[in-house]
Amino acid sequence: MKVMFYDGWTRGLHCFKPVFDELTRRGHEAVLVHTGSQKELGVPKEQTLGGLLCRDVSFYKNQLIHNIFKQEKPDVFLSLNTSFLWDRANVESARKLGIPTFFMMHGERLLGDEIEKFLNTQKLSPVTTDKPAQSKLKRYALQVIPNYLYSKWASRPNSLLSPSTYKNIWNFARHPQRVRLLPENTHDLIHDYCLVYSKKYVDYYNRTFGYNADQIHVIGKPEYDDLFAMNGDIPLSLLPGELNEQLDAYAGYVLYVENGYVESTFKGWDNAYRDNLIANIAAQLELDNLLLVIKCHPLTMTENIQVPHNAVIIQGGHNNAIMHHAQYAIGHSSTLNDLAILMDKPLVIPQWGASALVPNMYKDFPGMVSYWNDENDQISLAHNERAREAYKDISFKIYEDGKTSSDYVVSLMEKAVAQ
Repeated sequence: MKVMFYDGWTRGLHCFKPVFDELTRRGHEAVLVHTGSQKELGVPKEQTLGGLLCRDVSFYKNQLIHNIFKQEKPDVFLSLNTSFLWDRANVESARKLGIPTFFMMHGERLLGDEIEKFLNTQKLSPVTTDKPAQSKLKRYALQVIPNYLYSKWASRPNSLLSPSTYKNIWNFARHPQRVRLLPENTHDLIHDYCLVYSKKYVDYYNRTFGYNADQIHVIGKPEYDDLFAMNGDIPLSLLPGELNEQLDAYAGYVLYVENGYVESTFKGWDNAYRDNLIANIAAQLELDNLLLVIKCHPLTMTENIQVPHNAVIIQGGHNNAIMHHAQYAIGHSSTLNDLAILMDKPLVIPQWGASALVPNMYKDFPGMVSYWNDENDQISLAHNERAREAYKDISFKIYEDGKTSSDYVVSLMEKAVAQ
């Protein structure tokens, strides 16, 4: 069995790696096709990362995803997204070619009224003279939209006469965040299998996207597979070198999970606010001789962050190890927050300044996290264990008898191919 993974870059490789390792263990083949060269310069056409063959679309003579499917001839297709124009192209072409399609979550999602709270912080995408925005518009005009339209034509020629085809393009151009969270015309976003972290997401993907109940599978999180296998025995050697080499000088470290809000133009967030927040955290930690570890989002331009003298900045690394060895975590709305909860680490959520605009993933579980309401307050680590247990019950799927999330995913793939 050959599986074709798809993503917009190689920075999400950690999401595929557990599934890839299980595929390899069972004697299957995989390739990651990505569009990294459409976003940045110097992306290799072909490389092997963590044992996985990764091919940028520039590797192919014809870069249309429909023709890439024909060239790679996968038995199964797996994507980390089910929202974008490229996802629509993937689904249309794979359906036409008879390839079973899988969508697998790659991060926590906002639910309920927190979605609208988030969307109210976003602006319409304007026609702009800003060079990065112009570059993105050019990429969509020359690469993404033609790819989408070709897949529509190749699978269903009459769909080019449908107003909804062009409405999808317009909506994404003007409301990119809204169509990501609350999409319309979802027919060509529906994969054959929808793989979600936990039961709290079943209703969202059923009602919002239109997945049938029998298409949605609660698989847990493949990235936690090695965490459960280690059974809490996570060596310091798995920490990034730049962190490990500083530990002897401190009593420990605290993890700040940075979300790239400046780079994603989140309302109220700029370099000055982010630097002030980080400086405030570092100052409090210094009183206890604690190192601040700033774990940056893949989008973050780390060179724009003023790093305090008692801090280290990292991007990438072994998330399970980084969280495991932290005293506690500080974050906003991130998948890594749930890792802190799973590991029974105190989690602090800043609520002052622009941080107050960030949607609250935990508002329905009072006392589960500690809120930092004023920059002049001391950080509190108090939390309610009962609230945490209630949250864990709906937010995590933990396998027993040596089974893993990746085992479940690959078994579903094998079953889909055998049908």
